[in-house]
Amino acid sequence: DAAGARFERAVSLVADQPVSRAKVFVLSEAARFEFLAGRAEAAIRLCEEVLPMADELGLDDRVPNLLITMGSARTTLGDREGLALLERAVALADDMNHSSAVRGRINLASHLVELGEVERGREIHAEGLRVAERVGLPQPTTWLRAELGIDAMLLGDWDAAEASCDSSLRNSEAAPHYMEPGVRGARAIIRLARGDAAGAREDAERSLAFARGAKDPQVLLPALVVTAEVELAAGRSERASELVSELFDACTTSGAGTTAARWSVRLAFVCSALDRGRSFL
Repeated sequence: DAAGARFERAVSLVADQPVSRAKVFVLSEAARFEFLAGRAEAAIRLCEEVLPMADELGLDDRVPNLLITMGSARTTLGDREGLALLERAVALADDMNHSSAVRGRINLASHLVELGEVERGREIHAEGLRVAERVGLPQPTTWLRAELGIDAMLLGDWDAAEASCDSSLRNSEAAPHYMEPGVRGARAIIRLARGDAAGAREDAERSLAFARGAKDPQVLLPALVVTAEVELAAGRSERASELVSELFDACTTSGAGTTAARWSVRLAFVCSALDRGRSFL
Protein backbone atom coordinates (compact mmCIF):
# COMPACT_ATOMS: atom_id res chain seq x y z
CA ASP A 1 0.00 0.00 0.00
CA ALA A 2 2.78 2.42 0.94
CA ALA A 3 4.68 1.60 -2.25
CA GLY A 4 1.59 2.29 -4.35
CA ALA A 5 1.04 5.66 -2.69
CA ARG A 6 4.66 6.64 -3.27
CA PHE A 7 4.50 5.67 -6.94
CA GLU A 8 1.34 7.74 -7.38
CA ARG A 9 3.07 10.71 -5.75
CA ALA A 10 6.18 10.32 -7.92
CA VAL A 11 4.12 10.10 -11.11
CA SER A 12 2.13 13.20 -10.15
CA LEU A 13 5.37 15.15 -9.59
CA VAL A 14 6.71 14.45 -13.09
CA ALA A 15 3.42 14.41 -15.00
CA ASP A 16 3.59 18.03 -16.19
CA GLN A 17 7.36 18.24 -16.35
CA PRO A 18 9.35 18.26 -19.61
CA VAL A 19 10.96 15.07 -20.83
CA SER A 20 13.99 14.21 -18.72
CA ARG A 21 15.97 11.23 -17.47
CA ALA A 22 14.19 11.53 -14.12
CA LYS A 23 10.77 11.47 -15.76
CA VAL A 24 11.69 8.42 -17.85
CA PHE A 25 12.96 6.62 -14.74
CA VAL A 26 9.86 7.38 -12.66
CA LEU A 27 7.40 6.37 -15.37
CA SER A 28 9.39 3.22 -16.21
CA GLU A 29 9.29 2.10 -12.58
CA ALA A 30 5.61 3.03 -12.34
CA ALA A 31 4.90 0.81 -15.35
CA ARG A 32 6.70 -2.08 -13.67
CA PHE A 33 4.65 -1.52 -10.50
CA GLU A 34 1.40 -1.45 -12.47
CA PHE A 35 2.28 -4.78 -14.04
CA LEU A 36 3.17 -6.40 -10.71
CA ALA A 37 -0.08 -5.09 -9.24
CA GLY A 38 -2.01 -6.96 -11.93
CA ARG A 39 -2.84 -3.92 -14.07
CA ALA A 40 -1.28 -5.08 -17.33
CA GLU A 41 -3.15 -2.66 -19.60
CA ALA A 42 -2.00 0.34 -17.55
CA ALA A 43 1.57 -0.97 -17.65
CA ILE A 44 1.46 -1.22 -21.44
CA ARG A 45 0.08 2.32 -21.80
CA LEU A 46 2.87 3.72 -19.64
CA CYS A 47 5.55 1.83 -21.57
CA GLU A 48 4.16 3.10 -24.87
CA GLU A 49 4.30 6.63 -23.45
CA VAL A 50 7.84 6.33 -22.12
CA LEU A 51 9.63 4.51 -24.95
CA PRO A 52 9.57 7.56 -27.28
CA MET A 53 10.90 9.69 -24.41
CA ALA A 54 13.80 7.30 -23.87
CA ASP A 55 14.51 7.34 -27.59
CA GLU A 56 14.39 11.15 -27.71
CA LEU A 57 16.94 11.42 -24.91
CA GLY A 58 19.12 8.56 -26.15
CA LEU A 59 18.52 6.59 -22.95
CA ASP A 60 19.26 3.20 -24.47
CA ASP A 61 19.88 1.72 -21.01
CA ARG A 62 16.17 2.19 -20.13
CA VAL A 63 14.84 0.40 -23.22
CA PRO A 64 15.42 -3.23 -22.14
CA ASN A 65 13.51 -2.79 -18.88
CA LEU A 66 10.64 -1.06 -20.67
CA LEU A 67 10.46 -3.88 -23.20
CA ILE A 68 10.55 -6.44 -20.38
CA THR A 69 7.60 -4.79 -18.65
CA MET A 70 5.65 -4.41 -21.88
CA GLY A 71 6.44 -7.93 -23.05
CA SER A 72 5.43 -9.42 -19.71
CA ALA A 73 2.19 -7.42 -19.63
CA ARG A 74 1.25 -8.43 -23.16
CA THR A 75 2.04 -12.08 -22.49
CA THR A 76 -0.09 -11.98 -19.34
CA LEU A 77 -2.99 -10.72 -21.46
CA GLY A 78 -2.61 -13.70 -23.79
CA ASP A 79 -0.60 -12.01 -26.54
CA ARG A 80 2.31 -14.29 -27.40
CA GLU A 81 4.01 -11.42 -29.23
CA GLY A 82 4.99 -10.38 -25.73
CA LEU A 83 7.48 -13.26 -25.73
CA ALA A 84 9.20 -11.74 -28.78
CA LEU A 85 9.50 -8.43 -26.91
CA LEU A 86 11.08 -10.24 -23.97
CA GLU A 87 13.55 -12.01 -26.25
CA ARG A 88 14.40 -8.67 -27.89
CA ALA A 89 14.94 -7.11 -24.44
CA VAL A 90 17.31 -9.91 -23.42
CA ALA A 91 19.30 -9.54 -26.65
CA LEU A 92 19.60 -5.76 -26.17
CA ALA A 93 20.64 -6.16 -22.55
CA ASP A 94 23.25 -8.76 -23.49
CA ASP A 95 24.69 -6.41 -26.11
CA MET A 96 24.94 -3.66 -23.48
CA ASN A 97 26.18 -6.03 -20.77
CA HIS A 98 23.27 -4.62 -18.73
CA SER A 99 21.92 -6.18 -15.54
CA SER A 100 18.40 -6.21 -17.03
CA ALA A 101 19.56 -9.29 -18.97
CA VAL A 102 18.85 -11.19 -15.75
CA ARG A 103 15.39 -9.69 -15.19
CA GLY A 104 14.52 -10.36 -18.81
CA ARG A 105 15.43 -14.02 -18.50
CA ILE A 106 13.52 -14.37 -15.24
CA ASN A 107 10.36 -12.98 -16.82
CA LEU A 108 10.73 -14.82 -20.13
CA ALA A 109 11.33 -18.15 -18.41
CA SER A 110 8.45 -17.67 -16.00
CA HIS A 111 6.01 -16.90 -18.83
CA LEU A 112 7.20 -19.96 -20.75
CA VAL A 113 6.59 -22.11 -17.67
CA GLU A 114 3.10 -20.61 -17.31
CA LEU A 115 2.43 -21.46 -20.97
CA GLY A 116 3.43 -25.08 -20.39
CA GLU A 117 6.92 -24.85 -21.93
CA VAL A 118 8.54 -25.89 -18.65
CA GLU A 119 11.68 -27.46 -20.11
CA ARG A 120 12.50 -24.35 -22.13
CA GLY A 121 11.65 -22.18 -19.15
CA ARG A 122 14.03 -24.17 -16.96
CA GLU A 123 16.80 -23.76 -19.54
CA ILE A 124 16.36 -19.98 -19.53
CA HIS A 125 16.16 -19.86 -15.73
CA ALA A 126 19.47 -21.74 -15.65
CA GLU A 127 20.93 -19.34 -18.21
CA GLY A 128 19.78 -16.41 -16.07
CA LEU A 129 21.40 -17.94 -13.01
CA ARG A 130 24.74 -18.21 -14.81
CA VAL A 131 24.50 -14.54 -15.82
CA ALA A 132 23.51 -13.44 -12.30
CA GLU A 133 26.38 -15.37 -10.74
CA ARG A 134 28.87 -14.02 -13.29
CA VAL A 135 27.77 -10.41 -12.80
CA GLY A 136 27.53 -10.80 -9.03
CA LEU A 137 23.84 -10.11 -8.33
CA PRO A 138 22.94 -11.83 -5.04
CA GLN A 139 19.16 -11.28 -4.99
CA PRO A 140 18.52 -12.49 -8.56
CA THR A 141 20.84 -15.43 -7.86
CA THR A 142 18.67 -16.44 -4.88
CA TRP A 143 15.51 -15.90 -6.94
CA LEU A 144 16.70 -18.05 -9.84
CA ARG A 145 17.87 -20.90 -7.64
CA ALA A 146 14.39 -20.94 -6.15
CA GLU A 147 12.78 -20.88 -9.60
CA LEU A 148 14.85 -23.86 -10.68
CA GLY A 149 13.58 -25.83 -7.68
CA ILE A 150 9.99 -25.01 -8.62
CA ASP A 151 10.71 -25.98 -12.24
CA ALA A 152 12.00 -29.35 -11.03
CA MET A 153 8.79 -29.87 -9.06
CA LEU A 154 6.66 -29.11 -12.11
CA LEU A 155 8.71 -31.52 -14.22
CA GLY A 156 8.28 -34.33 -11.69
CA ASP A 157 11.90 -34.39 -10.52
CA TRP A 158 10.76 -34.26 -6.93
CA ASP A 159 13.96 -35.41 -5.24
CA ALA A 160 15.89 -32.59 -6.90
CA ALA A 161 13.05 -30.17 -6.25
CA GLU A 162 12.83 -31.00 -2.57
CA ALA A 163 16.61 -30.71 -2.14
CA SER A 164 16.54 -27.33 -3.88
CA CYS A 165 13.60 -26.12 -1.77
CA ASP A 166 15.32 -27.27 1.42
CA SER A 167 18.46 -25.35 0.46
CA SER A 168 16.53 -22.19 -0.44
CA LEU A 169 14.58 -22.25 2.80
CA ARG A 170 17.67 -22.81 4.93
CA ASN A 171 19.14 -19.70 3.35
CA SER A 172 15.93 -17.72 3.87
CA GLU A 173 16.06 -18.33 7.62
CA ALA A 174 19.11 -16.07 7.71
CA ALA A 175 18.08 -13.75 4.88
CA PRO A 176 14.33 -13.86 4.02
CA HIS A 177 13.65 -13.56 0.31
CA TYR A 178 10.60 -12.90 -1.85
CA MET A 179 10.58 -16.38 -3.36
CA GLU A 180 9.99 -18.02 0.02
CA PRO A 181 6.19 -18.37 -0.45
CA GLY A 182 6.63 -19.99 -3.86
CA VAL A 183 9.31 -22.35 -2.58
CA ARG A 184 7.23 -23.33 0.44
CA GLY A 185 4.23 -23.84 -1.82
CA ALA A 186 6.21 -26.19 -4.06
CA ARG A 187 7.51 -28.16 -1.10
CA ALA A 188 4.01 -28.31 0.40
CA ILE A 189 2.73 -29.93 -2.80
CA ILE A 190 5.52 -32.50 -2.71
CA ARG A 191 5.05 -33.22 1.00
CA LEU A 192 1.29 -33.60 0.58
CA ALA A 193 1.72 -36.07 -2.28
CA ARG A 194 4.27 -38.04 -0.22
CA GLY A 195 1.95 -38.33 2.77
CA ASP A 196 3.56 -35.71 5.01
CA ALA A 197 0.37 -33.82 5.85
CA ALA A 198 1.87 -32.01 8.85
CA GLY A 199 4.89 -30.82 6.87
CA ALA A 200 2.69 -29.74 3.99
CA ARG A 201 0.44 -27.73 6.30
CA GLU A 202 3.40 -26.03 7.97
CA ASP A 203 4.83 -24.97 4.61
CA ALA A 204 1.45 -23.86 3.28
CA GLU A 205 0.61 -21.78 6.35
CA ARG A 206 4.03 -20.10 6.43
CA SER A 207 3.77 -19.39 2.71
CA LEU A 208 0.36 -17.80 3.23
CA ALA A 209 1.48 -15.69 6.20
CA PHE A 210 4.34 -14.24 4.15
CA ALA A 211 2.09 -13.67 1.13
CA ARG A 212 -0.61 -11.87 3.10
CA GLY A 213 2.02 -9.49 4.39
CA ALA A 214 3.33 -8.84 0.89
CA LYS A 215 -0.15 -8.09 -0.57
CA ASP A 216 1.21 -8.96 -4.01
CA PRO A 217 -1.25 -10.94 -6.19
CA GLN A 218 1.51 -13.00 -7.83
CA VAL A 219 2.54 -14.18 -4.34
CA LEU A 220 -0.77 -14.22 -2.47
CA LEU A 221 -3.02 -16.03 -4.94
CA PRO A 222 -0.91 -19.17 -5.42
CA ALA A 223 -0.34 -19.34 -1.64
CA LEU A 224 -4.10 -19.30 -1.09
CA VAL A 225 -4.60 -22.09 -3.64
CA VAL A 226 -1.93 -24.37 -2.15
CA THR A 227 -3.17 -23.79 1.40
CA ALA A 228 -6.76 -24.54 0.34
CA GLU A 229 -5.58 -27.73 -1.33
CA VAL A 230 -3.72 -28.84 1.80
CA GLU A 231 -6.72 -28.04 4.01
CA LEU A 232 -9.07 -29.90 1.71
CA ALA A 233 -6.84 -33.00 1.71
CA ALA A 234 -6.92 -32.96 5.53
CA GLY A 235 -10.72 -32.85 5.57
CA ARG A 236 -10.93 -29.21 6.61
CA SER A 237 -13.27 -28.29 3.79
CA GLU A 238 -14.82 -25.31 5.57
CA ARG A 239 -11.46 -23.55 5.89
CA ALA A 240 -10.55 -24.55 2.35
CA SER A 241 -13.74 -22.87 1.13
CA GLU A 242 -12.93 -19.75 3.17
CA LEU A 243 -9.52 -19.55 1.49
CA VAL A 244 -11.11 -19.91 -1.94
CA SER A 245 -13.50 -17.07 -1.10
CA GLU A 246 -10.53 -14.95 0.00
CA LEU A 247 -8.87 -15.67 -3.34
CA PHE A 248 -11.95 -14.67 -5.34
CA ASP A 249 -12.24 -11.46 -3.30
CA ALA A 250 -8.56 -10.69 -3.98
CA CYS A 251 -9.06 -11.30 -7.70
CA THR A 252 -12.02 -8.91 -7.71
CA THR A 253 -9.96 -6.24 -5.97
CA SER A 254 -6.64 -6.52 -7.79
CA GLY A 255 -7.06 -8.97 -10.68
CA ALA A 256 -5.64 -12.45 -11.09
CA GLY A 257 -2.05 -11.28 -11.00
CA THR A 258 0.69 -12.41 -13.34
CA THR A 259 0.89 -16.10 -12.42
CA ALA A 260 -2.67 -17.36 -12.88
CA ALA A 261 -1.61 -20.06 -15.33
CA ARG A 262 0.47 -21.70 -12.60
CA TRP A 263 -2.31 -22.09 -10.05
CA SER A 264 -5.63 -21.96 -11.91
CA VAL A 265 -5.73 -25.70 -12.67
CA ARG A 266 -5.12 -26.56 -9.02
CA LEU A 267 -7.85 -24.10 -8.07
CA ALA A 268 -10.25 -25.78 -10.49
CA PHE A 269 -9.76 -29.14 -8.75
CA VAL A 270 -10.23 -27.56 -5.32
CA CYS A 271 -13.41 -25.78 -6.42
CA SER A 272 -14.77 -28.98 -7.95
CA ALA A 273 -14.14 -30.92 -4.73
CA LEU A 274 -15.88 -28.18 -2.74
CA ASP A 275 -18.82 -28.20 -5.17
CA ARG A 276 -17.93 -24.61 -6.12
CA GLY A 277 -17.26 -25.22 -9.78
CA ARG A 278 -19.62 -22.43 -10.83
CA SER A 279 -17.64 -19.98 -8.71
CA PHE A 280 -14.48 -20.92 -10.58
CA LEU A 281 -16.15 -20.39 -13.95
